[in-house]
Amino acid sequence: MTVKNNITLARCSAYQASSVRAALSRVCEPFGGIADIVRPGDTVLVKPNLLSPRDPSNSVTTHPVVVSEIVKAGLQAGAKRIWVGDSCAGDHTDEELWRKTGMLDAVPQSGGILKSFNAEPEQRVCGNEKVPVPSWLREVDRFISVPKLKTHSLTGITCALKNSFGLVCGKAKSFKHAKHLSPRSMSEFLLEVHTIFPPDFILVDAVSVMEGDGPANGNARNLGLLVGGTDATAVDMICAKAFYKNPYRTPMLAAAEAHRFGCWQEKDIQLQGEDPSALQTASFKKSWAGLLDCFPETLFQMAGRLLPIHPRIDIDRCRGCGICARICSQKAITYDEIRQRYIIASKNCILCFCCCESCPYGAITPIPRPRIFRRLRASITKIASKIQGKTINQNPK
Repeated sequence: MTVKNNITLARCSAYQASSVRAALSRVCEPFGGIADIVRPGDTVLVKPNLLSPRDPSNSVTTHPVVVSEIVKAGLQAGAKRIWVGDSCAGDHTDEELWRKTGMLDAVPQSGGILKSFNAEPEQRVCGNEKVPVPSWLREVDRFISVPKLKTHSLTGITCALKNSFGLVCGKAKSFKHAKHLSPRSMSEFLLEVHTIFPPDFILVDAVSVMEGDGPANGNARNLGLLVGGTDATAVDMICAKAFYKNPYRTPMLAAAEAHRFGCWQEKDIQLQGEDPSALQTASFKKSWAGLLDCFPETLFQMAGRLLPIHPRIDIDRCRGCGICARICSQKAITYDEIRQRYIIASKNCILCFCCCESCPYGAITPIPRPRIFRRLRASITKIASKIQGKTINQNPK
């Protein structure tokens, strides 16, 4: 029998320490307060979403004030030590990542310890494959996941379920994208990753969220909420309503439903706290994930050359750091000596969008190509009709 799952919403209009602290207290209250989440003597991992070295105002990363307040609360509950860290996209240094995301000041000042994910990894079994994670994860007693609510070009949204992917070290993430090409395949793999180290508590930073071309190049929008829960699927179900009337339209939650993963039925979720209408009436812009999800895994790589979106480098924003080229698992990004800039070879691109995520300057974005999409849709329709033994009348009367 499915256990009823509580999700709590608390109003938080701005990233002021007092406002976040009060909202955090309201979020934790139905779960027995922070004292029932963190026990005396615990080693706690607080894992925000630190996708890349970007200023918190861009809504790319979890805000440092939210992280700071959960660290303070955990220490007050008696935690022995609280580590804060994430494995970002790209080969950025820890110092650069922590400094630009505001963690370098916020975490030590709150009593936490910044923890590097560049330490010696160990392999963990993940379904039928293995992934590298920091060996120090074995020392963690409590895991608090603090994702940022954003759209995502492959999975529809990135929130509680996907935040666990940040436990995977370094370049392994981009190579997993290369293996799991389609939105559905990647979503199913992310569910497996989540089972390796499921969080004891989830606190979603939804004060400011990202719409459109997430997780790195969308627009910041104010939602004014903190969301808490213990079941990642249930948390994502509720948070997805800011973008989708039907959460199952997201590849991430469609995969959860198909595999009966977590609390995947909305009727089994009990909402507490603030009125959830703020989520249901937000109507923020979606990502391209729904379009990409139209193609099955077997056709995705072939169709990828004709799909209506491809990453493009904005030469005015590009600083020539080369991080995108180093992170690309397909070597689709190279430096053109003649034009003296980096270029993307569309024929080699698998649309993992790791380059978009890893660029610290927001210089790589998904660009639509509508004419190609119309030709592609017409071709697929014609092929499907032939397979079914039907003839399509192109000029119906």
